Amino acid sequence: MIEISFDLGHPAHYLTFRNVLKNSENLGFKPFIFIQEKDVLQKLLMDDGFNYIIRTNKGTTASRISLLPRDIIYLRKLFKKRNIIANFAKCIPVGSLVSKTLNKRSIQLDDTEPASGQIFLFRWAAKEIWTPHCYYRNLGSKHKRFKGLYQLAYLDPSVFKPNRSIPNSYGLLDRGKPILIRIIKYQAAHDWQHRKETDNFDKIIKELDKDYEIVLSIEGNEYPKKWERYIKNYTPSEYHHILAYSKLYIGSGASSAAEAAVLGVPSIYTNYKTTGFILWLEKKYGIINSIRADLLSLENFKEILEKKESEWKNIQNKILNYCINVPNFIKNLVKREIEIYYNQ
Repeated sequence: MIEISFDLGHPAHYLTFRNVLKNSENLGFKPFIFIQEKDVLQKLLMDDGFNYIIRTNKGTTASRISLLPRDIIYLRKLFKKRNIIANFAKCIPVGSLVSKTLNKRSIQLDDTEPASGQIFLFRWAAKEIWTPHCYYRNLGSKHKRFKGLYQLAYLDPSVFKPNRSIPNSYGLLDRGKPILIRIIKYQAAHDWQHRKETDNFDKIIKELDKDYEIVLSIEGNEYPKKWERYIKNYTPSEYHHILAYSKLYIGSGASSAAEAAVLGVPSIYTNYKTTGFILWLEKKYGIINSIRADLLSLENFKEILEKKESEWKNIQNKILNYCINVPNFIKNLVKREIEIYYNQ
């Protein structure tokens, strides 16, 4: 059977391709998955029963770049032993570079304009680069756009149904819908200038806790002991069900803010960098508000929290009506590569 490789560096990368990976047998291919080592990504893959290999991963951008040739040599050997016809990735250059050396097609998806280093590397090697319509960079002749957001690849109503029993099982709805605060480490390659920074939500958590249930989603295991009661031991696959039943999302994760938006949940986005899809959701729909973490005050929350839930749901419907069916779009990209292979 023919194989298609998937180069994954983040849980959201896997979720973007999850629908086609789960239907790979029906589509007529076998997936070959290689990943950057991340606990949540590995847990999601294992829960869904997928085999994968781990490519080199180090904590700094410099070490990742220095180990790139070793990754390429290692994966090139594996590619040559398999009947791989194409590579898919989301802003990860390794598989594209390997595919280029073997004259294989590579399709890149991207929605993270600040990731200049990765874009520079995959731009040369990829056959095509697909981005949302609101992507604010121009990547040249290979660049193609679609009318939608990659978060809908796994949160479109055709593939995702929020399950109220999941947040309920953790007692998160006892005081009404909770506020979800996500605290990340700035460890992505494009975060290299802000590696030592953290968002300080101490004051906001203390104030919001008076009236709302608080859920903290923290990257890593290092956090103050006083936050323990806000940490819920839900699984990675339960996260979006909890997000869907939240009253508000706060955090610096751009994907999480967009995920909240397509689920009809307003966001306060605290990152120092922005993306085209954040700007689009903020300026056109007002469902995201960009405010630096150190400038947050209760006034920022008042108008959002007092707004009727039905108003946010109306905005969600407008977003969904504007966008194409993204799960079908991703599936059709994969089907097209299979057709190209058999017709060449």
